[in-house]
Amino acid sequence: PKGFEIGDEAVRIDLAPDFEAGLYDEFPFEQEGHQLFYYLRDGSYTFTRGMAKTHELMLDFGDEAAQRAEIFQRPLLLTAEPEWYTDSKVFYNVQPRDEERFAAYEEAIDRNIQNYIARRESQRDFGLMNYGDWYGERGVNWGNIEYDTQFAFFLEYIRSGNPDAFFLGEAAQIHNRDIDIVHWCEDGRETGLVWVHQMGHVGGYYDEAVPDTLGIPRAGGNMGHAWTEGQFAHYALTGDVVSLETGMKVVDYWTTRELSRPYDWTSARVPGWHLIMLASALATTNDPYYLNASRIVIDRVLETQDTEPREMHPYQQEQEEGRTHQYGGWTRQMVPGHCHCEPRCRGNANFMVAVLLAGMTYYYDVTEEPEVRDSIILGARFMMDDFYSTETHGFRYTSCPDMRYRVGVSPVYMVEGIARVYNWTEDELFLDPLTNGLAYGARGSGYGKGFSAYYRSAPRVLADLAAAGLGLEEPRQMEVTEFTMPDWMAELGEDQMVVIQAEDFVDQGEGEVEIRDDRHATWGEMITYWHRNIGHWLEWNFEVPQDGNYRVIFRYATSSPETRRQFMLNDVVPHPAAGRISFPATGGFGNSPHDWEYLPLQDDGGDDVLLSLSAGQHTIRMTNLGDGLGLDFIVLVRED
Repeated sequence: PKGFEIGDEAVRIDLAPDFEAGLYDEFPFEQEGHQLFYYLRDGSYTFTRGMAKTHELMLDFGDEAAQRAEIFQRPLLLTAEPEWYTDSKVFYNVQPRDEERFAAYEEAIDRNIQNYIARRESQRDFGLMNYGDWYGERGVNWGNIEYDTQFAFFLEYIRSGNPDAFFLGEAAQIHNRDIDIVHWCEDGRETGLVWVHQMGHVGGYYDEAVPDTLGIPRAGGNMGHAWTEGQFAHYALTGDVVSLETGMKVVDYWTTRELSRPYDWTSARVPGWHLIMLASALATTNDPYYLNASRIVIDRVLETQDTEPREMHPYQQEQEEGRTHQYGGWTRQMVPGHCHCEPRCRGNANFMVAVLLAGMTYYYDVTEEPEVRDSIILGARFMMDDFYSTETHGFRYTSCPDMRYRVGVSPVYMVEGIARVYNWTEDELFLDPLTNGLAYGARGSGYGKGFSAYYRSAPRVLADLAAAGLGLEEPRQMEVTEFTMPDWMAELGEDQMVVIQAEDFVDQGEGEVEIRDDRHATWGEMITYWHRNIGHWLEWNFEVPQDGNYRVIFRYATSSPETRRQFMLNDVVPHPAAGRISFPATGGFGNSPHDWEYLPLQDDGGDDVLLSLSAGQHTIRMTNLGDGLGLDFIVLVRED
């Protein structure tokens, strides 16, 4: 119904106020449509089969209802001392809050929880199907709490008693168990499936992605995007049996699906996440079924490890300063994205091996099988050999030597296995990522996938650091490399070029960039985080000293694969090539001096575009058409 009555007042509820029904069918890619209102079709709610929805309602007709509503929204929370939770080992080995040994970490998590609340508000990540999740994965996907957002919050709650962490975690948990998981299907075979990050959480609202984004309009689920630790942690903290039942649905679905045939895998994170999932089920139920399932996974993991040196690709040998073999990893010919060489290099992706080592440690904690311990040590050595640089104190993404090393260790699960191995062996090979690497990445992340990935495992790594007598007292930052003007610019006279610094924009709309002074090799400051909203524009005013034809050159950095921008001059697109400029990936967003490249505006034939400019004031507007872009400056070069 369009309205109903309460007492003497008529209340009207319009699903799409001031618009005709079908608004979101007619304009499916309008920002609020694909973020917030996608499930409203022809004036009706449209939900996928198998979804659940939990509502808690309070009807209060007395005085002071507003005050009671606040308590209803955020009820009193009975919280014990952190040591009571951590000593129980229900949540594995978790380090309680320690403002002396881990001062840098504690300052960062306090700040990032408040950043999380502010970011949720600024992004308007609310709504019937959305509340508790975070938006913007690949630009337009809902994250489906990737990397177990609620578990990250619950770990912080038990180790510190911070009530904000609990309530943020509970919101994420109730969303995830309701929306992101299939609770029912006709034949029962898909019950327990977890949807991967996609548009509208469950997909199916659109048959194509938002133009110029990597949005996923429809997708199923896979083992590498299913988590249960947050489900079981919520049950342990609240006694809510729905969380327990939902977690068991997920574990049983994936165990049945993965082990109903001879077990194998192509991505190392698959057995890693499966072992983590099975460990959480075993810890919750003490049912040996899940231990037996883990043994099947472990047997295949041990079988496929490179326990004998394997010769590297010739190109890798040329670039790796004398290394000729890989040893201890789970190597394969890498896929596009992990390596762009022809033929592909052999190796793996760092995070996939890191997740596998973490899962293996959880299994070892129960069984203490010596061959598993030996395998973990061997795998940790592979991580150090193939991915880590003590010069930058960070990892590169894959084994391919063309991948660049990034400063600092983030997310923390990258060293979860390494921290355990250091405790076992005290081998200094593993020390740098636990001291320098973690210190350079100690600021963590304030929202979404970055927050979840960092904080879902950090409290466990802190426990291993404490056991080893290590700390994290203060964050470190690499000395920022100064900007060096290229020869072709230095040779130009001042009257031949106009430099427009990115941070000097005079206006922006449909979004907000960040101005940063902590990136390497920038001329002054730079702008970044220009990816969230398609249509986000910035404007610059500049003065041309004399009439002439000018080339346009951008100094930029990006690790995004499909960065596109529109370039307008004085409110018009000055050349067809400016309507959709492609910025090839450079490897990063300025965290390395090597991330920066110069891109001239060119036509389809590869010739520089010349723009005729008169002396005087002009305006540039650039608009986001997809993916992230770090921008240092734009230079206009006059051609005689």
